[in-house]
Amino acid sequence: MNNSSAQILEKSINTTDDKDILTSFDHIIINANLATFSAQYGFGMYTDEYTNSIPYGQLNNAAIGIKNGSIAWIGEHNQITAHLTHYQDHQITDVE
Repeated sequence: MNNSSAQILEKSINTTDDKDILTSFDHIIINANLATFSAQYGFGMYTDEYTNSIPYGQLNNAAIGIKNGSIAWIGEHNQITAHLTHYQDHQITDVE
């Protein structure tokens, strides 16, 4: 992956705790284990020092917010837990 592709990926991963965003998804996937390939989650894609890297930018017990058919948000499950009451059961998929 080249730098411009990596930058696009980084910008697409929204990890906000903003209530307005976290209650606006069409669908939520919870308890997911993700390979983000994101430096934000410890993946050392462009460094020679991988000793502190997390394999694949792994994010365990994650949540994914889907809006208009696209991934709109990725974060830890505990970031979305308090907001799950805003969603109907058919809008939540638990992959545990």
